[in-house]
Amino acid sequence: MADSRLITVAIHTCERAVELKSQLESEGIPVVLQNVNLEHPVVSSGMRVRIPETDLPLALRIIENTEIFRSKDIERQQTDHSFLVPVDFTDYSLQAACAAFRIAAAHKGEIVLLNSYIDPYLGSNMQLTDALTFDISAEAEARRQIEQSAHTQMANFTQRIRELIKDGTIPPVKFSTTVVEGVAEDAIDEYSKINPPYMIIMGTRSTERKAAEMIGSVAAEVINRCRCTVLTVPETYNIRKETSPRRIMFLCSLDQGDILALDTTSRIFNRTDSEVILTQVNGRRRPFERPAGGDMDRLVSYCSKNYPRFKFSNETVSLDRDLENLRKLMYAKQIDMIVVSYKKRRSLLGRLLNPSLAQQIIMGADLPLLVIRV
Repeated sequence: MADSRLITVAIHTCERAVELKSQLESEGIPVVLQNVNLEHPVVSSGMRVRIPETDLPLALRIIENTEIFRSKDIERQQTDHSFLVPVDFTDYSLQAACAAFRIAAAHKGEIVLLNSYIDPYLGSNMQLTDALTFDISAEAEARRQIEQSAHTQMANFTQRIRELIKDGTIPPVKFSTTVVEGVAEDAIDEYSKINPPYMIIMGTRSTERKAAEMIGSVAAEVINRCRCTVLTVPETYNIRKETSPRRIMFLCSLDQGDILALDTTSRIFNRTDSEVILTQVNGRRRPFERPAGGDMDRLVSYCSKNYPRFKFSNETVSLDRDLENLRKLMYAKQIDMIVVSYKKRRSLLGRLLNPSLAQQIIMGADLPLLVIRV
């Protein structure tokens, strides 16, 4: 501190100055308090909060967003634009959180970071003998440690978020955290029913890792269960600082749902130079469906008239088993995001035997996918 000139960053009452001093020091900024009335210091007329001049930009960023840095888990107030971000503390969930902060900032919304943990002892000790034995104390301690570990990891994750806010990597957005017990997709579905979010934003693994690990997709389950808009962000996707994509591939079903989904898309993204490519997908199971060229032309005309901020064009693609035709079109058009409407929930057997297009894209394409329930 001796090597840098001290400047006054704020003048407060004694109580508020001490609170601000504690807050800034907790973020690594040294602080000196000085009485405003130097001639008669016993007469309290306020306290100067003084910091090294070199720390001024960081201090101002913290002061302007006090509600973010004040506590580890703040109470969330209901807003029209709340964004639910499920996290598992991996790098790809951090990347999804960064995308969520940029989108939430554009909508002046709030963010809820949700983590769920599984109790491995749940239902594991049922015995099929007459004499049941229980080690309640050991199980209770193990459960407590698992829960405590989840809360500790969440605290570390939110500290990483605050560091990104402090250095200006992501915009300041008010956020809260919640840690619950349960399977991830169940926890997300239950939370969204009680506190319906404006959007769920979650990270997904790359296609190579999905294939290698042979695991199901939590994101696909969330899309099928939750009745709200879902944005998935793959771990390999390079997220730019702008909140709106330049080129959007909108997969059309040529019905009223397209209009509803396009209207939602226009409210979410606010770029004035985005290009929306309306793409008709010919499915494998309907080889004799009639050509829809006239319907597509009418849709392009309607969109161009009602959504003048976007530039519209149209394409047609035949869906093959491994989505190769769709991938070729995505790369040829340099697509930044895929948008698809989702109409109804299906049975587990139906999803296994005949997965939806959204599920296929999640498993087979490394691009952000916006799924809009209509």
